[in-house]
Amino acid sequence: MSRLYDCIVIGAGSFGASAGMHLAREGAHVLLLDMFHPPHGLGSHHGDTRIFRTAYTMGSAYVCLAERARVGWLHLEEEARRHLGLMPDAANRAGSSDEQPEPFKLFLPTGVISVGDAHSEALANKEASCVANGVAYERWDDRETKRRLPALYVPAHYEVLYEPEGGVLFSERIIESYLKLAEAYGAEWKPNHPVQRIATVGNAVEVWSGNERFVASKVLVTTGAWLPRLLPSLGLPVQAERRAVAWFEDTSGSYSAERFPAFIVHQSTDSEYYGLPSVRGSGIKIGHHQQGQPWNPDEEVAPFGSCSGEERLLSEFTAQSFPEAGRCMRGAACMYEMTPSEHFIIDRHPDEPAVWFAGGGSGHGFKFASAIGETVSRWMLHGKREPELEAFSLACTR
Repeated sequence: MSRLYDCIVIGAGSFGASAGMHLAREGAHVLLLDMFHPPHGLGSHHGDTRIFRTAYTMGSAYVCLAERARVGWLHLEEEARRHLGLMPDAANRAGSSDEQPEPFKLFLPTGVISVGDAHSEALANKEASCVANGVAYERWDDRETKRRLPALYVPAHYEVLYEPEGGVLFSERIIESYLKLAEAYGAEWKPNHPVQRIATVGNAVEVWSGNERFVASKVLVTTGAWLPRLLPSLGLPVQAERRAVAWFEDTSGSYSAERFPAFIVHQSTDSEYYGLPSVRGSGIKIGHHQQGQPWNPDEEVAPFGSCSGEERLLSEFTAQSFPEAGRCMRGAACMYEMTPSEHFIIDRHPDEPAVWFAGGGSGHGFKFASAIGETVSRWMLHGKREPELEAFSLACTR
């Protein structure tokens, strides 16, 4: 006989793991299912790190959600330390007594810079967003940029918008923390359980994985690029796309997280590089937001370097913008889940009110996961959609 759960979360990546933890913490009987075993390299959360920032130009809903997410990341870090035994004084227990223990971190405040032509629409829109939404920022000309960040090459006509409250999120460590906390709060967690079918039967929802049937009062679907397949009647405009990133040697130490911020470089309206500083010798991580290939999510993502010109593209940009950087140390490929507008899609099924869904992260969703998981879980448990989510409804993203 099938067990009845309050909530089943299908897909335990960034949005799903966060929602599962928040639901369980609120006392719901939760089951988390995933076709793989997060964290893994088959979705959108791997690659060690992600940028966190709040100066968004896609609408005030994103800024509000990002500010809420920042609080959420700090709370998660403290919660993981407290409930999972990851206290700073235990971090280096195997080291000598003279060593300073390294605190357990999920969010590293490094600041974030956006670099572009002084008269570019990208910088103007970001500054306007900061002013309109009360986001702390500084605007540097090329001279001030060279004084602050001498290891960054900036053309004479470029300027920088600096967000002091931005930083680096440790994405894979975050997924692990959410899943462990969800279990600590009583959730059941079943990896390697691909879901083939969801069906509303009366007041409940049946979820089929292989020969197993699970039943819940409510279901949340957060399966990334596989979202349209599990909810075919909605015709969700989510397309899988492959993207490549690479790590370059920080030969001088000038690009370490202690000295250098995370960064976005706007070369034109359709050419945007992004990257993160070297964390404990990891190297400078660099990617291109737009350059990629449509992909079948059921096919293994082609490894870094297998698509023509991608290593050269990142290497040439790095050599120009980061002149003290060394060789390419390694690369990786991940899978974006893109919508045409790059807006998220977060809503309740219009015909099956016991089913919610969240997706369309479009390469920038991870930074919001703490807030999305919290707000969606509140909606599921208390029946009220919070204002931050209204901009991401199915009607608004059509």
